[in-house]
Amino acid sequence: MSAEEKTRISVDIFGTSYKLVGSSSVSYMKMVAAHVNDQMHHISAVLPLLESSKVAVLASVNIADEFFKLRKENEQFQSEKDKHAETEAKLRKLTEQQSLLEQQLIEAKDKQARTEERRIQAESGLRGVQAELQETQKNHQDLQDQLQALKLDLVQAQEEQAKQREALIEHQQQVMHSESAEQQKLQDENAALRRELEQERQRWTHQKTEDQDLAHDHQKLTIEYEKLKKEYNEWIELVMEKEEPN
Repeated sequence: MSAEEKTRISVDIFGTSYKLVGSSSVSYMKMVAAHVNDQMHHISAVLPLLESSKVAVLASVNIADEFFKLRKENEQFQSEKDKHAETEAKLRKLTEQQSLLEQQLIEAKDKQARTEERRIQAESGLRGVQAELQETQKNHQDLQDQLQALKLDLVQAQEEQAKQREALIEHQQQVMHSESAEQQKLQDENAALRRELEQERQRWTHQKTEDQDLAHDHQKLTIEYEKLKKEYNEWIELVMEKEEPN
């Protein structure tokens, strides 16, 4: 600032006129001078016998004390301001983290809902498989019952055939000396009975083969059911592990 731009005023401090030159406004310079004047008058009123030079020194000490107190308060204010700014930054960060966590919670709930839906679908599918397996087992049991009935019929037929054979042998013994035509007839009947016996034996063998096939099918169904049951249990364990919080 040039000399022409300097502010020049005359002030009265403790009964003495002083000329002040500065770059501040007139009102500010008068306020400063008035403050020094008030300090000196206050000290003089308390210590009326004190020399003016000592009054000025004490006033300077008081003013310096006020300055350092104000500077300390300003530093504390600035520190509190910095802390407040830091707290606001942390609050913004926590708010952002909260928003992120809320979004993750929403996504987790959606994922859990989808997982629950898949679990319900899997259980429904498993119930369908179990129902089919039960139906197959029921059919297998029906076939076994039919096979048992056929076995009983075969046993009865074999007993009846044995009786017929015994009767035939007895009849053959009675007609050993009959005419050749009668013997031929008996031989034909015997051959027919043998053919019937062979047919019955073939039917029994065929039925036995079917029973073995049914037993094999039942074993395959049992293995498939255990496999499906194991996969379902493993899937349930996997779903439960994913649903557990980290």
